[in-house]
This record gives sequence, C-alpha cells and structure tokens, in this order.
Amino acid sequence: PLQQMVPPGFRMKTSHDFLRTSRRQQISVITYAPPTPVCCMIFSHGNSTDLGYSAPYHMRLALTCEVTVYAYDYTGYGLSTGLVTERDTCADIRAVYDLARKSFEPQRIIVYGQSVGSGPSTDLACDS
Repeated sequence: PLQQMVPPGFRMKTSHDFLRTSRRQQISVITYAPPTPVCCMIFSHGNSTDLGYSAPYHMRLALTCEVTVYAYDYTGYGLSTGLVTERDTCADIRAVYDLARKSFEPQRIIVYGQSVGSGPSTDLACDS
C-alpha cells in the first residue's frame, strides 16, 4: 500500500519493518528511499500523530529533499509495543539510528524531532 502512494513519475523504495530496542520493545519503522539519496533523516514525530497519519508528509520530504527518511513510532504508539516512557523513546531512536548506520555514515545522518520528538532527537545528538 505504501508504494501506491508514490506520485506517478517518481521512483522511491518504501519499506515497513519492526525493530527490537535495547529495552525489548518492538517499534514500527517506515523507510522512504529515493533513488539517489544524498543523506538520511531520522524523523521523530510529535505527540498525537503516528506513522500512518504522517506518511504523505514523510514521502514528500524524501522526494523533495532527496533524502532517505526513517520514520518510526515510539514505544506505545501505532503498531509499536509497550507503554511510552522517556527511557523507551531514547532506546527507540537509538534502534533507528543503528538501522540508518547500516547505509549511511554518521555525518550523513540528520536527526529531526518535531515537538515531543525533540527529546529523543536531542538525546541521540548529544551522545553521538
């Protein structure tokens, strides 16, 4: 279904995965990858939203900026397991960072946090 959302004439690989965090939770991650990304972005969404609601925005961001976007739901959000805590959100973004590192060098990873997503994003940036 995600691939059906890509506008005609655009090529982009989309995938939905589940990652296991260091706190033993399972989080939902969607990757939007244009053909030749210059870097990637880990997108930590705000409160009162999830991957499904944000999908068109993440796709547009990936296509317009030519970046691979890793979007994820925190523990306790959407299809992710558990109950949300500050510790879990920090473990969540680290699991996504580890995924991004499989394809990108650290200097090619942008960490973006929207609203409540700024907490785990800042925590990761301070430690990296």
